[in-house]
Amino acid sequence: MSGLRELRYAARDPFGGSVNLLGTTLYLSRKPIRVFGPERADLETILGALHTEFVLRDSGERYRHVVEAWAAVVPEGVRLGERIFQDGQLRRMREAGMSAVEVVEELSAGVNGWGNGSTDSSAPSVVPKSIP
Repeated sequence: MSGLRELRYAARDPFGGSVNLLGTTLYLSRKPIRVFGPERADLETILGALHTEFVLRDSGERYRHVVEAWAAVVPEGVRLGERIFQDGQLRRMREAGMSAVEVVEELSAGVNGWGNGSTDSSAPSVVPKSIP
C-alpha cells in the first residue's frame, strides 16, 4: 500500500480531486498523510484557466457541469479560461509555438493585473527565472 506521507497540490478540483476522501475509511484514517493546498492563488487561477479552456475546446458544453464545479472554487480561473477559449488567445499562442513558460508568463501578467490593465511588479513570477 501507499507510503505517501505528504501531498501538495497547486489547484483545487472539486470535481476530480479526492483530498476529501482522506480519513473516510479505516485504512485512510490510519495514514498520517499531510495535505497542503494551493500556495499561489495566481498559479491556481492560471491552471484553472488552462483546464477550463481545454475542456471547452475538447468537449464543448457537454462537460459544462465540470466547469461549473471549478467555478465554485476558482471563479477567476474559469472566467479567464472562458475568455481565452472564446477569443482564441491560447490557440494563437499554440500556433505561434510559444513554450509553456511563455504561455504561463503571458497569462500571469493578466492575472496579476486583474481588471486594471497593469501588472503588480511586487508579485513574484509564477514561473522560475531559469529552468534547467
